[in-house]
Amino acid sequence: MTDQNQLPFQRFDIELADGVADGQTIRWAGAIDPARQAQLLVWNTNEQTWDEVATGRGLAEGQLILAGELSDAHVSEDTARAMVIATDPFSDDLDEPVQDGFADSDEYDFSIAHLTDTQYISEGAAEDSYSEEQREVWADAYLATMQYLADNRDEHNLAYVAHTGDVIENWHREDYDNEAEMRQIATEEYEFAAEAQEILDAAEIPNGVLPGNHDNRTGTDTGADAMFNDYFGPERYEALETTRGWQDANASHHPYAEGDNSNHYDLFTAGGLDFIALHLGYGVDEDEVAWANEVLEQYSDRNAMVMTHAHKKASNDQAGRGSAFSVDGDRIDDDILKQHDNVFLVLSGHEHGVSIDVRQDVGSQNNHVVELLADYQRYLVTADELGLSGVDGLTAEDTLRFGASFFRMLQFDVDRSELIVDTYSPLLNNFGATEYDSDERYNGTEDDTRLPIQLTSRTTSFETENVMVTSPTDTVIGEATAQSGWPASVEWAGLEEGETYAWYATSVDTATGEELAAGQVDHMGVFTAVAAGTDTEAPELQVPADPISVAAGDTFDPMEGVEATDNTDGDVTDAVQVIGSVDTETPGIYTLTYVVEDANGNQAIASRSVTVTEAESSDGTGAGENQDGEDTGNGEGNGDAEQNGGEPDGEAPGGSGSSDSGESTGTDKQADDAESVDTVSSADAHDETGLLASTGTQRTIALIVAGLLSVGAGTTAWFISHRRKTVN
Repeated sequence: MTDQNQLPFQRFDIELADGVADGQTIRWAGAIDPARQAQLLVWNTNEQTWDEVATGRGLAEGQLILAGELSDAHVSEDTARAMVIATDPFSDDLDEPVQDGFADSDEYDFSIAHLTDTQYISEGAAEDSYSEEQREVWADAYLATMQYLADNRDEHNLAYVAHTGDVIENWHREDYDNEAEMRQIATEEYEFAAEAQEILDAAEIPNGVLPGNHDNRTGTDTGADAMFNDYFGPERYEALETTRGWQDANASHHPYAEGDNSNHYDLFTAGGLDFIALHLGYGVDEDEVAWANEVLEQYSDRNAMVMTHAHKKASNDQAGRGSAFSVDGDRIDDDILKQHDNVFLVLSGHEHGVSIDVRQDVGSQNNHVVELLADYQRYLVTADELGLSGVDGLTAEDTLRFGASFFRMLQFDVDRSELIVDTYSPLLNNFGATEYDSDERYNGTEDDTRLPIQLTSRTTSFETENVMVTSPTDTVIGEATAQSGWPASVEWAGLEEGETYAWYATSVDTATGEELAAGQVDHMGVFTAVAAGTDTEAPELQVPADPISVAAGDTFDPMEGVEATDNTDGDVTDAVQVIGSVDTETPGIYTLTYVVEDANGNQAIASRSVTVTEAESSDGTGAGENQDGEDTGNGEGNGDAEQNGGEPDGEAPGGSGSSDSGESTGTDKQADDAESVDTVSSADAHDETGLLASTGTQRTIALIVAGLLSVGAGTTAWFISHRRKTVN
């Protein structure tokens, strides 16, 4: 185990009884987290360097197996020296299905709620030209979120709530022709928003608010006399420090300057970790950067989050991944994020849309930062869904900008250092805002995702089960013929209980007789034979026979409709292994093979094909506002809806397969349906440490032709299960 600045490793010396031989393979088996990566290295005696022979990501269940070829340079005095290193790739590739609901509370330790750009709903709640009935619905959009968080704080273990600015709409210009009138409008909007936020205060939930450009006249209304401080000034939060809720969280509030809360930081504890939430209002200047750096240096031992208004632009990627910096982004990145290795998260708004950026090595090696933009303010909801059809002349089809009724729930798994993101609107009782984006930019994964985060609790570790070197022999176990991508099997009889056996397989094209490329079809496995029981009947495996089509972007459950029963063990559906995978983002034809075996090692095998078809797509157009904050977009809706407008311009596929031993397989598939012949041969094994998965002395070896995962140049990663297998 190690922190992010060190690499855990283990070294092994493997003695080869017969010395070096052609075709020898070194094999490591062990356990490592799926979000981490293991590298198998062998010492090169000629070059005096460590050669990487295999690498692979960990597996959620069972062992990861890495294997690579040995050369003469890797053996000295009949000994090969190996080393395994574990690394943290910090990759945005964690699995999280899109679903209507929050994460199960057992999956995380605490949560933080993030909302932003509530300006339109604050404006609507205070708009004199609307009827009282319409104003109440606008008000409910804000109040419902606050009340939901207050009522469900225990259910979500809610530790903190952050609002990243544009609390109101009409205080964004430096000069107004009708100054007194606009000040009155802004006052009414501020009064409503401040009252709404009091729901959190009354619930004693630690929270922080910062000013956006619509709250501080685009960065010109600053200092203790700023209107923002009349409603969200230091005294409001200093009073909360004495409440039981804040004290239980060890929470405290610290303003930028006396009477000025435009920038501030809050300290709190959650999930057994200490945090600092640093808030920077719109228009970050050099003095504020210097202050921020002093604060982060002072609390360098805390997990730091930066809350700011205009950090990232909206992404144009369907999954909401990646975007450029917004107004304050470059300065914050260069002068703050790259200077401190304890900042793990940045939350922002301002730009219309979503951006998720998992950044590695920010400023220095292993300094990883996640940046999240979640601004739904311009998302459109029909008057019918809002219950406003017929109110103030609105028709059922008219749309209004109620997107800010959605907030993000950020759910933190401390042990895994992962963040589960869900998006919800209490007003609409709806998860995921994707459907309300009139620009149709996203596919739903932007609002329901799982991300790595660099908490101080993030560590990397692994365990070794065994290390061995196998040497191929000329003994042929058997041959079988199958179509590309479909299973073939042979039996290996006459094995002795307690002995360790290794096998390997090669494939040739029946049309040409040529061996297929190594790395595509080279399989191998290792097992130890154990005593058999009396059951010789295989389970009954039921797999839907009809081919299935899935539209790109849709979800697919490979176990739907699959059942397995055994005459002795009963229902063994949970023991079914799905060999292969379906990349629902990439159109193509995928083959899945299902393998199940009972407690005595009797196996049943079946296959099916899945076709991923092209999804319908449409181009979206952006919308924004000019420097003065005036709406320049083309949002839908009637005249009433259009009053609520404006913000600045916001600008690994493959199938897989495996052997029945569970060897993880991968991205390369043969393009044609030509038949292939698998030849399975035996190999001598030089076992270094540990026990192997047990299997029967009459072994059925199931292969998936042309399905082996190739990781790097000529290296392979395999998986072997630990389920008990028996001798007939």
